[in-house]
Amino acid sequence: MFALDHLAFPCFDVDGTVRFYTEVLGGDLRSARSGPAPSWNAKEYLLLVFELPGGVLLDFFSFDGIERPAGGSLPRDIWHVALAVKSRDEVLGLRDRLASAAVPLWMETHDVDDVHVYATDPNGITLEILSTTDSVRRQPAEPAEARQVVERWRRARA
Repeated sequence: MFALDHLAFPCFDVDGTVRFYTEVLGGDLRSARSGPAPSWNAKEYLLLVFELPGGVLLDFFSFDGIERPAGGSLPRDIWHVALAVKSRDEVLGLRDRLASAAVPLWMETHDVDDVHVYATDPNGITLEILSTTDSVRRQPAEPAEARQVVERWRRARA
C-alpha cells in the first residue's frame, strides 16, 4: 500500500515561492535546509518544505546556477498538481485570493456544477484547485471500463 508523502519540484524563485505558498495559499514554511550539492555540480542546495492547509507537503529545491527550462509545447494544464478543498465556495474564494495577489489564473468548467481554478506558481508549476466533491477519487472505480478505453486507444494507433 502506498500513501503520497510529498511532491518535489525545482525552485527558480526562492522569494516568490515562499510568498506564493505562505501568503497567497496560506501554507506554512515547515522546514528549510541547505548543504553541499556536488552531485548537482553546485556548491550548495536549498530545500524548502511547505505544508499546505490540509497537510499536503511540497518540497522545492534550488541551487546556484539552476535555470528555468525553455517553454514546452504541451498544453499548459496537462502537467499539474491538483489540490482539493472542501467546497465549491472555497475554490471560488481561492480564485479571488489568487486574483488579488495578481497571480495569473484561468478557470475551467468540466461538468455542470464543477469549477476548477488553475494558477501557475513562481516556478512555472501549474496548480489545479477543485472541490473534493469534483475529485476523481469521489467517482466510483471503473477498472474494466478503463482497460477497454486503453485498449481502444492502442488499437487505433497500431
